[in-house]
Amino acid sequence: LVNYTDSYLRANLTNYLITQLPNSPTTYFPLYPNPLTSSPMILPTLIVAPSKKRGRGVFTSEKIAPNTLIEISPVLVLSAKERKQVEKTLLFDYIFEWGNKRKKVCVALGYLSIYNHSYKANCEYEMDFEAKTMSVKTIRTIKKGEELFVNYNATHDDDTPIWFDVT
Repeated sequence: LVNYTDSYLRANLTNYLITQLPNSPTTYFPLYPNPLTSSPMILPTLIVAPSKKRGRGVFTSEKIAPNTLIEISPVLVLSAKERKQVEKTLLFDYIFEWGNKRKKVCVALGYLSIYNHSYKANCEYEMDFEAKTMSVKTIRTIKKGEELFVNYNATHDDDTPIWFDVT
């Protein structure tokens, strides 16, 4: 998260998602590349493509090693009141519970809401409540062309049933 006073950002605004929250300074989220860490926010080998029986999914065009950070995405946090409204819409299937008490939800930007669920996920996600970001890393080697999955229960090997039938 970078404040608007950074001169580098002002000179290169085309690479940033710009947000203005109430009572807050303008915030710039780097899209690609991230000048603060010299690493991409979304690994360039990731692609969105049709996923059998699942609509769309996230795939890789190259082999990825285990424990590779493949995405860091900013999130838009919604209050508990906003959550009730969003849960009545199509967005219900694309939001994540947010915060220590899990009363709020967030909409993850980037590819995060496109990863499909698996009880044997090959990736896991982590939430950073302070930075308002979510990151995804691989938990094993991913083959070229393979689809990347996360477990919607937030732990890669949690087999607790989720809110829809898994194919």
